[in-house]
Amino acid sequence: VKLSLFVFIVAPVICFFSSVVLGAVLSLLEGWSFEDSIFVMMMEITQIDVSFGIDDLEVKHTFSKIVVSICGIYCLAFLSVLIGIIAGPLLTPVQQVLRMQINDHGLGDDIVGNVDLSGIDDPQLYTL
Repeated sequence: VKLSLFVFIVAPVICFFSSVVLGAVLSLLEGWSFEDSIFVMMMEITQIDVSFGIDDLEVKHTFSKIVVSICGIYCLAFLSVLIGIIAGPLLTPVQQVLRMQINDHGLGDDIVGNVDLSGIDDPQLYTL
C-alpha cells in the first residue's frame, strides 16, 4: 500500500510541484508566460516530446539552458530513486535465495564468492 501510494500519488505530486517551481524560474528568465514555462518543464521532467503548436518556446539564454540542464539531472536522480523504491521489495526474494544457496554450500555467512567479508562492518550492504 505504501509503495503504490508513493508511485501513484506522491511521485506525480512531486513532479508537478517541481515543474511549477522550475517553470517559474524559466518564465522569469525567458519572459514566457507561466503556463508555457510549466508546460516546457513538464515535458522535460516526463521526457515526452509532444508539441501542441508551441514551436516558438526554445530556450535561448545561457542561464535558462543551465536551469533546464539542472532539471534534466534532477529528473534522472528522481527516476533513480523511484526505481530503487520500486525494485527494493522485488529484490528481497532474490537476496534470500542467494543467502540460502550460500548457507547450503557450507560457505557460511562471512564468505560470498570466495571473498571474506568478516572484516566489513555490515556485509549485507555489499551482497545481493
